[in-house]
Amino acid sequence: MKCSLVILFIFFFSPLATITFGAESNYLLFPNLVSNSNFEHDVDENGIPDGWLRDPSAGISSTKPNVQKGLKSEKSLHIMADETAAWKSEVTGINPGHYYLLTFWVKREGIKYGKYPYLRIFGREIRMNELFSWGSWRKVAYLLKSDSRRKTTIAFLARRLSHGISFDRVFLKEFSFKKLRPANGKTVTGGKPHLSWKLPINHMVLRVTIDLSQYPLEPEHSSAKGIQIELMSPQGHGVRLYKTLYEGKWFWRLRAYLGREEVARSPVQVFQVESKNKTLGRLPFHIKLYSSQTPSSFFPIGIFTDNLKGIDELKQVGFNSVHHYLKYPDMLQKALEKLASVGMKALLTAPDTKEKTSFYNFVKKAAASQALLGWFMIDEPEGYGTFPEQIWKRSSLLRRANSFHPTALTLIRSRMALYYGPAADIILVDPYPIPTNPITWISDSIQNVHRALGSDKTVWTVIQAFNWKMEPHYPKSKPGRFPTPAEQRAMTFLAIANNAKGIFFFAEKRARKNLAYWNYLKKLAGELRCLYPLLTSKNAITQPILNSPVLDPKGKPTVHYLAKKLKSSLTNPSFAGCPFLDAGVYLVAVNTMAKPVKVEFKDIQTKEGKAINLFTSEKVNLIKGELKETFESYGVRIWYFKKKKN
Repeated sequence: MKCSLVILFIFFFSPLATITFGAESNYLLFPNLVSNSNFEHDVDENGIPDGWLRDPSAGISSTKPNVQKGLKSEKSLHIMADETAAWKSEVTGINPGHYYLLTFWVKREGIKYGKYPYLRIFGREIRMNELFSWGSWRKVAYLLKSDSRRKTTIAFLARRLSHGISFDRVFLKEFSFKKLRPANGKTVTGGKPHLSWKLPINHMVLRVTIDLSQYPLEPEHSSAKGIQIELMSPQGHGVRLYKTLYEGKWFWRLRAYLGREEVARSPVQVFQVESKNKTLGRLPFHIKLYSSQTPSSFFPIGIFTDNLKGIDELKQVGFNSVHHYLKYPDMLQKALEKLASVGMKALLTAPDTKEKTSFYNFVKKAAASQALLGWFMIDEPEGYGTFPEQIWKRSSLLRRANSFHPTALTLIRSRMALYYGPAADIILVDPYPIPTNPITWISDSIQNVHRALGSDKTVWTVIQAFNWKMEPHYPKSKPGRFPTPAEQRAMTFLAIANNAKGIFFFAEKRARKNLAYWNYLKKLAGELRCLYPLLTSKNAITQPILNSPVLDPKGKPTVHYLAKKLKSSLTNPSFAGCPFLDAGVYLVAVNTMAKPVKVEFKDIQTKEGKAINLFTSEKVNLIKGELKETFESYGVRIWYFKKKKN
């Protein structure tokens, strides 16, 4: 069945093409490779669903089969609390090296932090630590590349979880393009083809590209010889061209990307165009049918707050932004007015979209304010089962309300950036490591986002500014305290050394509960404000080479660093008490270990002879262009390289 409805969005408008929607993909096009996926069949009536086994290799502590009522069905696979067990099923018909969409429903009966279920598939074991909601069924989706074998085993594994866990409706489908139109050999009269396709229903945000050319597309496609059209998968299943193509043979191909990964590619289709446009003229090389916002060079030095009374103090000590998590439009409007009056900005929680009139009215007013930094869409959606597609569609509503400010979301499980990163313009990572985890959780999180989405993806970091013991859900048996000044400074500059483009501290209300801690946090905000020109500098520079004999537990150097350059001096620092920032090379370096470390930097891109610690004025001589230094526990250096005297 084929049906198509043309929808033209103002904010996706192109004079050359528009997006179309077709009927949803069906089960016949994308068959499920998992047998007895809802566990209802049990021919031998032994209590174990046909095609599924309890895995003895998992070290089962109970051999009693456990099948419970499922999601709108009679049965689901269940693993009891405090049991080490696995359910598994073998799947055949796998194409090696292809991507597959795995979806299933899961219900955790509770949670204990640090204890998570596991998934085995394609020779990998995946810790599902994004499952930190419980008490109801939620759908999980992964897009995974198969290994070299033509079959695989799907297994759900629990190792002595504190609560029981159930699984239902397991689907594994090859992720590919189907039903391409126009198909091979078809003729398009009039020269304005409708290009359409099907993908498995996935709730993700994929970038889909269409290569369209009068020249063969294999093995390589030259953009100079054709058109590339881009859209995002939630936008639809087709594109209708407005511009008339030239008469003759045309080649076209689809590709889909999740983050940086190409996850599907169609075969090349060839169709014939009959039109009055017979002469070869100029066609656009690129058509982009979605709107994304590139964040400005503004570097937020921010803090989470719901306190309007403290805004003046925050501005005075060096903060330039707040994450305001008030939810009511009238309170948010007051926050914007107050922030604008003192020259600060706000990352605002996006308002509820249920009441469309009030939503559009508030967004239009907020968008006109100089204080609006961007829209915060959702906090840690990976843990609560919110699909990326839902977030992206909410962002689209903001665009329709004429707000072209960037959108942002927070992830605590940074490996999920592959799925959630395309749904927002900015990713905030919020690992809070003190006192039970290494501070490199921060750098690992930033690196995971850039690895999945590219170094151009804007990452802001939320830095711990509270005592875990303040949190009501935190286990009483686990230790908790505020970060020490050394830890606080190291975490902050560790984010900067890993190319974070913004810093927010969580949170003002909690930090104020310890006066000494609050005073140090204000001092740290002042340091960042002094360094603001350096934080926003985009002058690329070759990074030095680090020689570090000491490695962290993951085998990485304990010192993280970033070299940057200022092209011009700041003769009049804009914040009282700041050191003078001269033109030249700067190096930010952080020791991530709670012990001293001796390191050596080589190939520093400077001819200067001394490194000067920006805040202490301590000088270190460069010997043959090399800088040797011993970092104290969680030591931080911000060096400026001073020129030699003639």
